[in-house]
Amino acid sequence: MATLSPRAAKTTKPAKKPSQKPAITTASVTLLLPEGHTAASFVAEHQLLLQPIPITEHRLPPNVLVHHGKLLLDAVKPHTSALLAVGLDPMYLSELPKRILLVQATQTLRQMQRTSYTAEENATIEKAEAHRREMMRIARYAFRALPDVQQTLTKIQEGSGVADTIEDFGALIHLFTEHRALVTKVRVDVDATIATARDHVRALSEVASLRTRRAKGGLSEVILRKKAMAYALEALREVRDAATFALASDEKLMAVLQGLGTLERATREAAMSEDDTEEDTSIDDDTEEDSAPTE
Repeated sequence: MATLSPRAAKTTKPAKKPSQKPAITTASVTLLLPEGHTAASFVAEHQLLLQPIPITEHRLPPNVLVHHGKLLLDAVKPHTSALLAVGLDPMYLSELPKRILLVQATQTLRQMQRTSYTAEENATIEKAEAHRREMMRIARYAFRALPDVQQTLTKIQEGSGVADTIEDFGALIHLFTEHRALVTKVRVDVDATIATARDHVRALSEVASLRTRRAKGGLSEVILRKKAMAYALEALREVRDAATFALASDEKLMAVLQGLGTLERATREAAMSEDDTEEDTSIDDDTEEDSAPTE
């Protein structure tokens, strides 16, 4: 009887058991904004629809909700008659693409608003930076005979952000106050210069505060997104439930429908993708930065 060499024995593996998990599904549906629309104009056009929607917290990230909506549209497309036959309101079928697009558009607005300053805020920042540069110019000349002060000026960081500008003003105000006579000697109004700097500090602090509020989700874009998600979830779950009832005998379809519109489905997909790395699990390049306590 032939025997296996140690090397051969080491490389012989038992056959891999077939996975019991349903395959991860990907949507082929592509949803685009109507021609001529931007995210902002699309949301503005449909904002009245969102007004009566209650503000609801969702643990399901918006990009996952969009993905689930596309999966559902793919799955039920050949079965619309069966869904209507069991009493599904046709409004939910016809409006689901629009509601998904509203989630996409409000998320786009949220990302834009979260990462950028308004025109007014940029103007505030530019004015403050101009005054800082002028104070630096005055300080370089007025304190030219003070090596220690020149070293301090060298350490002041210019131009890397609002917080740095506020810090720079603090250092410059201290120097102008401590060496008032030298500043006055070069014919600069010390009090007026310092007062203007303090005004800029207050304005920049307000800009920073608004930016923090935006990052934490305290402004209208986040409210719009929450309303859009509730609006989309209503249609998604109505269509999903009708399909689950009407098409219960289709096991393959049931595997696709199971858990759509829920955090459980999102968690299951994430866990599956860790093992099945060859599967295409890509979704829209969006992230949910605001967690919420309950769905």
